[in-house]
Order: sequence, then C-alpha cells, then structure tokens
Amino acid sequence: MRRLLRYLLIGMAALAASGEAMAQSVTVLDYNFGTTSTPVLTPSTRHNNVVAGDPLVLIGNQMTSTPKFNTSGNTTGFMEYNNWPTTESGSGGWASGTRSNLNPTLLGPTVWTRFTLGPNSTFSLTALAAQFRYQRPSTTSPNTVRACLTWFDGTTYKRRYSPSLSINAAASTTTWQSAVNVTIAGTGSTGDALPTGAAMSGKTYLLELHFWGGSSASNKINLDDVKLLADTAVTGATAWVTPASLPGGNVGVPYFQRLQAGSGNVASHTYSLVSGTLPGGVTLTSGNLQGLPTTAGTSTFTLRATGSANTDRAFTLVISAAPATAPGATLASWNYDTDAAADTLSGPNTMSSCLSEVTWGFDE
Repeated sequence: MRRLLRYLLIGMAALAASGEAMAQSVTVLDYNFGTTSTPVLTPSTRHNNVVAGDPLVLIGNQMTSTPKFNTSGNTTGFMEYNNWPTTESGSGGWASGTRSNLNPTLLGPTVWTRFTLGPNSTFSLTALAAQFRYQRPSTTSPNTVRACLTWFDGTTYKRRYSPSLSINAAASTTTWQSAVNVTIAGTGSTGDALPTGAAMSGKTYLLELHFWGGSSASNKINLDDVKLLADTAVTGATAWVTPASLPGGNVGVPYFQRLQAGSGNVASHTYSLVSGTLPGGVTLTSGNLQGLPTTAGTSTFTLRATGSANTDRAFTLVISAAPATAPGATLASWNYDTDAAADTLSGPNTMSSCLSEVTWGFDE
C-alpha cells in the first residue's frame, strides 16, 4: 500500500542525497494511506523507540488551501499539496532562523510532524533523511524541497536542515518518480549538530518539509510513500520499570495497574504470566493488570516482558478486604411531636459542631 505525505513521516534514509546506498536503514515512521477515500492518519509502522501515544500526523502549515487525498492516476491514494511559493520562504530563513519553540515556522508553508523518543532510545543519524515519492502534475509545480529538524536540548532550541534538493521531474499525472531522500544529516546539511546517544533520549522533535520553485502560486505537488529513515537504532536495555511490589487493592473495588518495561515505550513490549496466580477477578490484558478483585489475600506471580529480549520479574499484589461502610453520622436533626396541632418552627435539637450555620424551613 502506498504511503503519503499528508501526515509526514520521519524516516531516516537508506540512501544519502547523492544516491549512495547505506549499509543499513531503519524505518522510524511509515504512513500507510490505503486504497479508500479516507487516508489513515496514524503511521502503519512506528519504531518502538518512538513513544506510543504521540499524535503522529503530517499536517499542512500556513497553506491557503487544504491538502487533498486523491486516487486519480494512481492504484492507491496519495496526497496533493497546493499553493507553494515560487521562491523559498524567507530566502531559506524558515529553516536557518533561530527557533524558540517546537511549533512549525510562521515564515512560510510547510508540512510537518512531531515525535518523541522514549528513555534510553537512540538512533544513529549520520544519514538522517525524509524519504518520499512524488509527482509533478503540471509544469507549474514546485521543483525544489528542503527539510528541517528542530529539537530542544534542555537549554536551547536547535535545528539542522538539509541542502535544497531538486525534484524537477517532467510533468505527469500518471508517472511516479523513484523515492528521493532529503538528507538532514551528512553532506550539504547545515545547522546545529544532531544529538547522539543518551542526548537523544526523551526528547521531542519537529520535522518540516518546504517546497517551492513552481512558476505559479496555485501550483501543487503529489506525494506518496513517505517515510523517515535512520541508519541504525538502539532500543534500550530491557528492564522492568514497574516495581516488584504493586499498589494494593480491595475486594469489590476496581483495580488497574499499567505494566511498563524497557525504554519506557509501553507499546514496544508484550507481557505474559510465566508462573503463579493472579488475584481472583484480576486479569492481565494488553499490558494492564485490571479487574474487580473478589478475594482478599496476597498473590505472588512472575510476569515476562518481551521486547528485544525477555525479562522476568516476580511481583507481589495484596488484596485487602472490602472497605467497611462508613457509619452514619448525624449532622443535624429535628424532632416534632405526633399530634395534629401546629408545631413551633425551632432549631434542630441535634447539630454537629462541624456545622457553622444551618438554615431550615417548611416547603409547602
């Protein structure tokens, strides 16, 4: 199925911009838009270094028209992006300018996405690149592209950007060009040094692509098979984060505990019961201990986290008896006699000292 750039992927390229093959490439994100009229907004492939839960969508920024999903001239869907500038926004300042946040630039239109790496998760970025296939549906379509990656190192917002890359293929609505790689690292790239090793862990990154060079402001370009590729990846040591002594529960009170192991990315691990017995009413479901405990007591059991390797941990979970019902406490009471004569409206004969003021009356 084809991948699209409406929700741009960050992939780290298997090829340098010059077209030289790399020894290894790792797909960080890969959006699969399918064959229906509605594109899938979440990536079909997400490397387990990328924290699950991020809203990884490729969004148009500062565009005068909405990006469109299309299938014309293609066996599956693609995205068409309209109204790119005839010259690069800010003469390149959109990428080279100092950043103060992780929001997309205000200097011109881009397509962008953000992603976060989990703890102890890193990539080798010597040939970091965004990769996509494209189609120029008319001679007025953009013919140049640049990519920029922005991140916060804990003190300063940093950015590194690619050289401009020509995408000046002949105009066509049926022929798709082979995948091109817009290199954010390596030959020709500029800006701050990309983080390495532990300096990458836990950080959020903003990726932007900017197209320009068409002869008309109403131009468009079609994009498909969008990825972000890296050289190599380190998943991080497989180790339990959830403590061996689990928070206790009570009979009849819903119990929930999420399990977590490894780099901090829950989705990159699966969990299973190796030995022992869970408390009655509690089950292991999709990495969560959950349910309505039925029996008081102490349960010991061993769970296995399976990621790049297996790691086991023995757990203890204490289920206490159902909490006692709180005894009723009289805050205020009024006593009236049983005869039919009129009663005098007077204050309560009992009132708790916790009340500073009580107002009362009859409702007819």
